[in-house]
Parts: sequence; structure tokens; C-alpha cells
Amino acid sequence: MLAQLPPPVHGAAVMNQIVAQSGLLAGKFELVVEPIAAVYKLEDLRRFRWSKTWRAAKLLFKVVHHLWGARSPELVYLTFAPSGYAFFRDCAIVLLCRLAGVPHVLHLHGRGIGAFVGNAAGRRTLARLAFAEAFVILLGERLSVEVADFVSRSRIRLVPNGIDDPAAARAEPGGHADERVDECPVVLFVSNMLREKGPVILLEALASVAKRGIQFRAVLAGAWRGDLTEQEFWTIVRRLGLEDLVVHRGPVYGDEKRALFEDASVFVFPTYYRNEAMPLVLLEAMAFGLPTISTSIGLIPDVIRDGEVGMIVPPGDADALAHSIACLLCDKAGQRAMGAAARRAFEGSYTRAHFEGALVNALEDCYRAAHENWQPSASRAEAPL
Repeated sequence: MLAQLPPPVHGAAVMNQIVAQSGLLAGKFELVVEPIAAVYKLEDLRRFRWSKTWRAAKLLFKVVHHLWGARSPELVYLTFAPSGYAFFRDCAIVLLCRLAGVPHVLHLHGRGIGAFVGNAAGRRTLARLAFAEAFVILLGERLSVEVADFVSRSRIRLVPNGIDDPAAARAEPGGHADERVDECPVVLFVSNMLREKGPVILLEALASVAKRGIQFRAVLAGAWRGDLTEQEFWTIVRRLGLEDLVVHRGPVYGDEKRALFEDASVFVFPTYYRNEAMPLVLLEAMAFGLPTISTSIGLIPDVIRDGEVGMIVPPGDADALAHSIACLLCDKAGQRAMGAAARRAFEGSYTRAHFEGALVNALEDCYRAAHENWQPSASRAEAPL
């Protein structure tokens, strides 16, 4: 297993940690984990650093050691980066796997590989070489179009994300909107404070909701990221006249994060992030029985089924977002119904048990398919699965 583990904490790293610590996976495979330590701070993502080059070189050396060592692997599982510097690093890893004749599974946690490769001849050639003999795990069918030019459908497996139940400590998780009938409703946003995650769009929408005379409080939580500073955020808040309605809590974890979800009436995540696929924060909101408003990016419409567990709006459309927020805040019965449906959807499809089971099935299937046409060497033949 080659994957980035926390720190920093982001969706893909959290899912990778679940895989690395999976008892179910360890019971099926002899798992060797080689962390991809590309960066240790969120602000270094998508930025060139000489340290990244040095760490990549060390990683490639370790990969060579594993592939041509005394006990080379029978299967390599790599969480493949869809864009940026990491795309080229991961292509190099896959090419080494091909040279060594080792079957490999590429797990894409984000979208954007199609846009990153585009029509650039060099990138397209690299992508074709990387995916030519690979099995690919995607989060959902909707993302298959991104790799359609590089891999056949028969080599694709679908494994949606799933997380530990963050609401498990509650006596009656989900459907708690009715407890807030006589209180001022709370609109919650939790994410890194990156402009593409939608905090500015949310502020604009909240200003429109406030002008309609609808009461609410808004809580935004998350660490500041480079293109949106704390000073700029509060300048926008003051310009929109939201000083008495909006608070920012910074990054939250554990009990503090759980308390924010428990106090919320509606969760809003108006993301237009270029690599967004299946955000874990939406699964958290569903686990707490929160009706959720988000955008038509990536697999979000498959998770937040419009009109059932939440509402979907076009990315970047503050007016549509304001209308959806106003509708939910004024409809307590709708909040309860959507919240209960969200909790049921989480329990039925997006728990850690669902994810681990689906991943193990996919990896076993890939292993069997690979070994139908691949004869291990004598040293590999005796190695346990």
C-alpha cells in the first residue's frame, strides 16, 4: 500500500488511514504500508517545494527496493493523484510496477485527471502508460468518464467512501431538527477555509437570506488556506452586514466538532473545488441527521439526493443557494424529513464497514483477475496473499 497518511488531515488522507488500519483488510492480505510523505502542511498542497522532490526520490528508491527485493509484492495498491506534481510521481511508481511485472490497483479519491491531462501530448502519453495495465478504483460511476480514454470499463471497480459514525455517542443519532423549534436555527459550514470550498459564496447567500427577515445564526469552522485570508473574510462579513450573524471557529476536532454538528439545523457546503469528488464532511453531516445543501460537483448529487436528503444548487450561484437556505430554514417539517432520510442513507451506504467490505471485495477481485494472466515467480508463489 502506497498512500499519503495524515498529517496533513484531508479527505483522501483520512480514507487512507482507514485502509491502513483496517482489521478486515489485514485479515485478507499481508499488508505492507509505505506512506507517501509528500507534504506535512495543508498550505504546501499544490505548491512546488524542493523538499517534495527529495521525498519523491526517497519514495521511488523504496518502491524499487520493494519491487525487486527478496519478497516482492503480489499486488500494489496506490492512491493515485489526479493532478499536479503528485501525478507525475505516481506515474513513475506505476511504470516501475510495470517494469517489475507486478499487478497494481490505482485508487482515485479525487476528480480532475481529465482536466489536468487535457490535450497535452506528454501528459496523455503518461496517463495511457500508467493506466494501460492497471485496475482502477473509483468512488462512483459518474467519475468513470474521467478515465474512459485510459482504462477499459472491465478494469474499473466502484468503492464509495465510508467513515466511522461520528454521531455514535448520541442517544438517538439523526433527526434532531425538531428539538430546535423554538431556537434560532443554525447554519453550519465545516471545511478548510479555501475559496473554492465556498465560504464567500455562502456569505453572499446568507446576506440575501437576512434581507428577507429570516432569523438564523451561521457558524463557519475550518483552517485558513492561502487564497482566503482571515482579514479578507471579515472584511466581506462587514461589507455584507453579517457581523452579528456569523462566527468563525477555526479548525475543529473531536468533541468540539461533534458539538457543532449537534447544534446545527442545516449543513451548507457550496463547494466548487476542482478536485472535489465525495467530500467526507457531507457523510458526517448525514450521520448527524442534518439536511444538507451542496452543489452539483463530482459525486455530491449521488450522495445528497436532491429533495430527499438535501438540496443541490449550481456551483457559484449565490441566489440559488440563498433560496435553498431560506426554504429549509422556514420548513421545520422538511428539515426533520430530510434529516431522517440523511441518517438512513448514511447507515445504508456510507459507514466504515460498508467501505472496508467493498474495498476488500474489489482488491480480491483485482487480485484474482490479475493472476489469471500473470504467473508469479517462484519467490512470489510461496508468499501468502
